[in-house]
Amino acid sequence: TFLDLPYFLNEAPVGADELSLRLLKRLATGTDAQAQAELGRIGGATLPSILPRLDQFPSDLRERVAVALLPVAKRMGLEASLPVGERHDVAAFWSHFWDEHTLDFTTASAERAVTRYAQHGGDDRLRALRLIDTFALPAVFAELKKSDQHEQQMRLIQLASLVTSL
Repeated sequence: TFLDLPYFLNEAPVGADELSLRLLKRLATGTDAQAQAELGRIGGATLPSILPRLDQFPSDLRERVAVALLPVAKRMGLEASLPVGERHDVAAFWSHFWDEHTLDFTTASAERAVTRYAQHGGDDRLRALRLIDTFALPAVFAELKKSDQHEQQMRLIQLASLVTSL
């Protein structure tokens, strides 16, 4: 009985949206280093849940969230674009980022970008995928299942490694 089940079974998986909202509630109560670290670890997958609402948050929460996302911006390769200075500048950075990249954070867009990268590679395609960070992972895993080409699989594994590194 139950021998056909995997050794690990998550009976109550939590999606990025729900997890993002839980972390926001924890951050709203004050500085929660663990919640900040978790937000950074989850990364780009949280951005569609958080960034459209960022301007609606009270300024102290907006700034805490923006600062918690700084490791994500660095992982995305945006270090040169990050403001040096006030915490509210970091929140403005994220609002501007979302204005420019909203359409990149759709499932269809991520799937197309991952498929193109798997098939053709290229630094520009990799940079574009790094901008959506962990949001690309479902498309990466789906493409890995379909691919039987070693070179494509290695590209996808490299991408998964880049967007999950801290």
